[in-house]
Amino acid sequence: MKQSLVFVFQLFILFSVCQTKAQSDFVFSDGSHKRTFSFEAINNLIVVPVKINGVTFSFILDSGVNRTILFNNDLISALQLKNKTSINLRGFSNSESIKAFKVEASLLEIDRLRSFNHEILLLEEGNLSFSQRMGTQIDGILGASLFKDYKITVNYNTERLRIERSKEKTISCRKCSVLPIRFRNSKPLVSASVIQENGETIQGDFLIDSGSSDALWLFDQHDEIEKPTSFFPDFLGIGINGDVFGDRSKVEIFRLGNFKLKQVKAAFPDSLGSYKVLVDSNRIGSIGGELLKRFKVTFDYPNKQIVFKKTSKTFDRFYYNLSGIELQYKGESLVKEKVSSFQSRDVSENEGQNRGIKIYLSQLYRLRFRPIIEIANLRENSPAALAGLKEGDIITEVNGKRVGDIDLQGIMHQFQKKPGAKIKLGIMRGDVKFKYKFILKALL
Repeated sequence: MKQSLVFVFQLFILFSVCQTKAQSDFVFSDGSHKRTFSFEAINNLIVVPVKINGVTFSFILDSGVNRTILFNNDLISALQLKNKTSINLRGFSNSESIKAFKVEASLLEIDRLRSFNHEILLLEEGNLSFSQRMGTQIDGILGASLFKDYKITVNYNTERLRIERSKEKTISCRKCSVLPIRFRNSKPLVSASVIQENGETIQGDFLIDSGSSDALWLFDQHDEIEKPTSFFPDFLGIGINGDVFGDRSKVEIFRLGNFKLKQVKAAFPDSLGSYKVLVDSNRIGSIGGELLKRFKVTFDYPNKQIVFKKTSKTFDRFYYNLSGIELQYKGESLVKEKVSSFQSRDVSENEGQNRGIKIYLSQLYRLRFRPIIEIANLRENSPAALAGLKEGDIITEVNGKRVGDIDLQGIMHQFQKKPGAKIKLGIMRGDVKFKYKFILKALL
């Protein structure tokens, strides 16, 4: 059966390279000790503007990656990156390693933080297609080099990021859980537990991974981890050398510090591939953006702790994409749109016996760029597939809103409502317009 797809991303990288020097430290350019600035929350990921040698890019802030990664594009040649060295990378799957380049940027900036002679891994984006799948330009990933010296607080609700020097280890906070972090290969791990379908509680280490848009990953290669009886096969994420597949389900209860979350979405990857070492450790999974966004999260690497503060969304229900549609961004098109215009003028006596006002309706047009959102994949026997939608269809309207007035993230939000919700889509198939209706149905 064809694997189904949902709108989710994750980058899995295991660096099989020789020891390299540590990333250059970040320092405040204005001598301050604290900065707060905005970020974009896109598909549960943190997207921030990053300047490299004066050129601005969009990066994902990823607590689970220990290197800075830049995807090769047309702007790279203008950066004058130094010390280009070829290296090999291996990804999550069992595929062969791929070639990348280790380079140095004279200056890397995020807001008023600067890093000089910053080491970057340059690789071809290729099949990663972050920009297409997220509906916005994604140029790279910023990892542990920023986290290691600062306390970073992420407020997903307000889309604000605070970076400050970490001083006191003790954090006094109501409605919080303060958990110790331990590091394995520079990756942050916390202890948490899962209550399984059979009632058994499994305790273990979880990677804190802000670069994953999923809620939970669980590795059922561990003997004690049991996949629930109800699940469905799916695409789980994008690796540097191939897609990662597995099964999706929900776990009964997930305990994180003092918080108990029920019916949490969980993914079970088919194969750990080159991550087989994880099976031999106490790490049983990962905590990603869909769970992290329910809290105000403070990463405090210098003091080896992380703080989860309750928000209004902490105990919201978890929903899957019930439509069966996977979308991707395919650029923009120039659209001619009708604009009605009313004009009026007084009618003089010479024009007739009755003086009054005549109203003229003229038809005006405007040109506007609108995004092209394409159905990249359909899950077999899904509500959308059964309604007659096809791969390659271009979405033009969702529940009465034109694409452009609703963005890709907004469309996906419509597909993640509770079962029974009605979806109305306008699409273009070639040069022909169609309209479809379907009702979201539970997967589990």
